[in-house]
Amino acid sequence: MRVPVKNEPWPAGEQPRLAGINGFGYGGTNAHVILQGPPRSEIDGQPENQQIGACQQPTSIDPAADELAHQLIPLAARSSKALQDTVRQLHTYLTDSRQSSLGLAELAGQLAHRRTQHDHRLVIIAQSREHLCSQLAMLAEGQTTDDSVAHRLTTSTSPQLTFVCSGQGPQWWAMGRELFHKEATFRSVIERCDAVSRQLGDWSLQAELLADQQRSRMHKTAIAQPAIFSLQVALAALWRSWGVVPQQIVGHSVGEVAAAHLAGVYPLEEAFRIVYHRGRCMDLASSEGRMLAVGLSHREAKELVSDYNGYVTIAAVNSPSSLTLSGTAAPLEEIAQRLTARQVFWRELKVEYAFHSAEMDPIRDALLTSLADIQPANVHTPLLSTVTGNWVEGPELNGDYWWRNVRQTVRFADAITLLADTDSRIAVEVSPHPVLAYSVAECFEQAGHRVHNICSLRKDAAEQMTIRKSLGELHTLGYPIDW
Repeated sequence: MRVPVKNEPWPAGEQPRLAGINGFGYGGTNAHVILQGPPRSEIDGQPENQQIGACQQPTSIDPAADELAHQLIPLAARSSKALQDTVRQLHTYLTDSRQSSLGLAELAGQLAHRRTQHDHRLVIIAQSREHLCSQLAMLAEGQTTDDSVAHRLTTSTSPQLTFVCSGQGPQWWAMGRELFHKEATFRSVIERCDAVSRQLGDWSLQAELLADQQRSRMHKTAIAQPAIFSLQVALAALWRSWGVVPQQIVGHSVGEVAAAHLAGVYPLEEAFRIVYHRGRCMDLASSEGRMLAVGLSHREAKELVSDYNGYVTIAAVNSPSSLTLSGTAAPLEEIAQRLTARQVFWRELKVEYAFHSAEMDPIRDALLTSLADIQPANVHTPLLSTVTGNWVEGPELNGDYWWRNVRQTVRFADAITLLADTDSRIAVEVSPHPVLAYSVAECFEQAGHRVHNICSLRKDAAEQMTIRKSLGELHTLGYPIDW
């Protein structure tokens, strides 16, 4: 027995090679590991050091899979300078031709599992080895890149996270399509919802989501609302597969159906039935209504709509300076002209009906009849209602609740103000495009707190890259994702 003090040849002999490795740690750990070399090939008589895999790095990851998936490459250090040095070291390592066999997935796994995640964090979303090297080169020079995100942690406590489910409006014809084809978890939820849609009606959810732009019916409320719900539930499942589980949930208007399901109030099939009938019954309403998003306070809006004898109502109060008006076309056209003259922001929403106004009254009986037998359960995750503006337990979300969800003002600002008083400091918007981030941030700011808004998807942006970049951002913010 001897102790080698420098690198030296270790030829194979007739007997297996054995080595003992001591680890007598200053911290008190005493360990001894015995390693044995691989046996000689009994098939072709290859020498031990030439056997396939004997002296190679693991290659269990298919290189093609590396190219298809966007890998999160996490780097961390104790200071910004040390992080910059780490970036340079990794770039040097990867540009060394001797490391060419190292796959992205293996590199990502080693950095995630075998490196301490210090407070100064950087995540690069890499599409290929070449893409990663180009990102590292730019970052090493102090530049920023579109495919990376960095933060410095300011607390050792894992931040609480809230799912915010958007209402109708941000849907578009190709939403969720890339995730459907590339993410099995997402696709399985869509397929479950599709099966329910076929049972309830004469159309297929999956077919509608995959229709081309010319044939798309995402502008039709009866299609859009179940589609938005399905997308939100599928996104939540994908987030959950990565360890992202909300501590609170809130939904805006029709987004409350997905929020209630995710909070445990209904199983998937019953929640889909609620949103299906909600959208279906909208066709019983007048199609002459309009909706305007306006930059007014609640007080200013009340004074404005008081001149119109109930023909215009406040449909939603989203933040201290942002709300939505709903009603018949002519009065809203006049209001738009008045706001233009006052240089106040307004924008017409692309919707078929005047939601949350008297225009919804004709659908009341049909909706209540369709939802008479629903059986809400207690929540397993705290749920904020934008009907009441307060926390709900679950059983009160009966058929009458969903009628009020259609007819009454959406009290989103009240709900988010309550949320700001919790420990939640991250809001993940579960929607096809972020539309509520400004309102959430304004409500938190008024309450004296800051919130990090994270999107799930963006219209016309690569979906897999978008959501994985958001996942990387959650890691840099200290949220414990499941590597």
